[in-house]
Amino acid sequence: MTESSEHKRLFPFIKHRFFAMYGISILLIIGTFIGTAFLIDQRAVQRQEKMFNEQQALQTFLAKQAMDDHIDDLIADARMIAETTMVNFETGAQPRAEIMETLRLTYEIHTPEILTYLY
Repeated sequence: MTESSEHKRLFPFIKHRFFAMYGISILLIIGTFIGTAFLIDQRAVQRQEKMFNEQQALQTFLAKQAMDDHIDDLIADARMIAETTMVNFETGAQPRAEIMETLRLTYEIHTPEILTYLY
């Protein structure tokens, strides 16, 4: 066998091997790209979920604080009425019309809150 016939006989094998290695390399690069993109996407999703949960917790806390403040205001107004207006009514120190006006205003101011808490 001569060198050229040996070369001709091995050339198709080398050519196929080169294309196989080239194809495998391309597939590895594409697989790496897809895997990296998937991992980055998963991290982004986890970060967004964490931020969403933190925002929801903050909104819930703020809503609780607002409700606590409304309840405290309602209790303070009720205490003020009990300590002043009702005492003035019992002792006759304040005219009945003024007491009724105070109670009406308090009722108008706090009706939505009272109905909300009763609901």
